[in-house]
Amino acid sequence: MKQLSITSVFFFLFAVLAVQVHANELAIGSRSKTSGAIVVPIVQPIELDWNTRDQVLERRAKEVEKYRSLLTDSYEPGECFDRMEDKRPWWGLYGLHVYRQGIRSIEGPSKESSYLLNPFRLVAAEPNNIGIWKENSLTNRELSKPGFPFFWSSSAVTFDPRRSQASVTCDVTGYHRQLAKWIPHLKGDVVIQNFSLIAYNARDFGFPFMYLDPKNSLNLVPWKSPDALEIPQMIHCGGSCGYPGGCNNMSPHRVELDNNRLTRLPARAYLRLWRERPKDAKTSSPDFVMVIDFI
Repeated sequence: MKQLSITSVFFFLFAVLAVQVHANELAIGSRSKTSGAIVVPIVQPIELDWNTRDQVLERRAKEVEKYRSLLTDSYEPGECFDRMEDKRPWWGLYGLHVYRQGIRSIEGPSKESSYLLNPFRLVAAEPNNIGIWKENSLTNRELSKPGFPFFWSSSAVTFDPRRSQASVTCDVTGYHRQLAKWIPHLKGDVVIQNFSLIAYNARDFGFPFMYLDPKNSLNLVPWKSPDALEIPQMIHCGGSCGYPGGCNNMSPHRVELDNNRLTRLPARAYLRLWRERPKDAKTSSPDFVMVIDFI
């Protein structure tokens, strides 16, 4: 009977610790290690083709370690990277935007490195600009020019641990100014208003639930669903790129994440994040807030 009691106590304590300790828990709120905001610069995309899974995740871990004070403990890549495969190509920026599916799909810096190497940008906005370029009208030399408009330019992340909030600014106006320099290569006059939200960084840091708050957002089409979305995004090796054997890329697609729209500028996406599914996404206090401004 005494042994049973000790065993029961052991399992009770184990259960309590399991609840209290979160994977890759951010040092935010009352657990913040700093009183002021931390500015985290954006790392530019790089080539990841044929790297091992460990090599890719080591690169990510190095970016996390630069700002160790933002974590309560050590970092271990989460389950959203479990299906990444060793020594595979990645869908490249040149391939994704210009060459599309096939043998040339992997050309250029790996698209997902823009998110993998910027772990503290918990949610990023990516313009839905696939298919705007004329096929075979650009060379790799042209595509490699600094400032080529693949994405909206992103400011550094201003990370405020004590307030449990981070913010970033996307330069939509500057993007369209850059596009104007490449009009002969475009399929038509293009104004990009639709965008996707890339949120597997939030999932990796223990915030798998997200809601676009219409009250605090500005000049965006609100989500139709009133409930928090469970973030499904992950990295896997799939065949969508059309390269033999497949490429590492992000999956799956979700309407709420992939079909957002700016109605005018300036705009703001106010994203509420939770560790556990909230009872009411509109009224439940978030565990973290990610703010994306569009100018």
